[in-house]
Amino acid sequence: MRRLLLVNALIFAVLAAAVALAYYGYSYTSEVSSRERELELMHDLAVEKVLNIESLIADADQKLLHEVPINPLSEQLDKLIKATGARVTSVFVLDDKLQLVPNGNVSRRPQKEGLEFRDWFMAHVVPHLPLASQPVNVRGHRHAQWQRNGAFKPFVFSFMRRVASDRTFYVVVEDDINHLVMVLFPQFFAMSTSPRFLYQVVNEQNEFVYGTPFTDTSGLVVEVPFAETVDGWVLRVAEKDTGGQSALERKHLVDSLLIGGAIGVILLGLVFLAFAIRRERRLNELKSEFISNVSHELKTPLSIISMFGEMLAEGRTKSPEQAHEYAEIIWRESVRLGRLIDNVLDFAKIERGKNVYEFTDTDIGEVVERACDLA
Repeated sequence: MRRLLLVNALIFAVLAAAVALAYYGYSYTSEVSSRERELELMHDLAVEKVLNIESLIADADQKLLHEVPINPLSEQLDKLIKATGARVTSVFVLDDKLQLVPNGNVSRRPQKEGLEFRDWFMAHVVPHLPLASQPVNVRGHRHAQWQRNGAFKPFVFSFMRRVASDRTFYVVVEDDINHLVMVLFPQFFAMSTSPRFLYQVVNEQNEFVYGTPFTDTSGLVVEVPFAETVDGWVLRVAEKDTGGQSALERKHLVDSLLIGGAIGVILLGLVFLAFAIRRERRLNELKSEFISNVSHELKTPLSIISMFGEMLAEGRTKSPEQAHEYAEIIWRESVRLGRLIDNVLDFAKIERGKNVYEFTDTDIGEVVERACDLA
């Protein structure tokens, strides 16, 4: 009875563990799906931010490059810059031989610094710009770290190939990176616009350019590169941790412990089942052996009773004493047979757990004598 209760309890525990594993599997799948949706949302947000910033710069540059007067250059530049919204520091107009046209440079730098920058630009930048291969009236750009005054600094140059009076000209503008970092980035990445997220911009050397360090994120981070302005720079967006990450980590710890316990229960159940099957197989073998032995033991007294009963029935006795002896043998074997049957019934009761024993004092000699008689 106790073994049956133990088996039932273990079966219930294994089923409960299996249900728990199924639940945690479903919970994990739902969590992964939710995480993927959150990452997709963050990626779409980052792409939107980058596209808006780059569209603002590229559209203004495109308009300015297309409308810059070839000659004279300086008369309407400030007016054009204000009209187009472009934020540029220098403007250059080159002829088809990549030389400055007369009055082909305007700079917002001080005069001396502007002239130095012009000479540096013609010597170090122009040879690396793909001007000759640029399609007509299409904006191109080049962002890189150029060495100037003994230090490497980032520059963004936008350029356009234009044709006027059957002559080819190239208009190149130097975009104002400081305006990008100091004005546009704060405008688009202010915490008030997206309080759930943190923003960070790093350059091609993975150096911090703008934003806040990611020290309190929820672990979800996406990266979107800039492609139309500051190539190589990357916008990183992370979900701000509002306390949910700590709770999530605790939940993962508890879930891991429970899953480990459920797996342990299932393994224990499998081990117990293996032992139970082995024990049941052994019991079946013992039962078969017992039945075989009992059959043999039952045949012996039955054969004796049958033989002596037949002799008495046919009168094959020499004297009344011999008949009495045969009758005594039949009685003794009948008693032995009855005891064998009682033993079989007792065994059946023991197996069902229904046998009740009454213990009393007895003579050991009598027990031994009875055993010898039955042997």
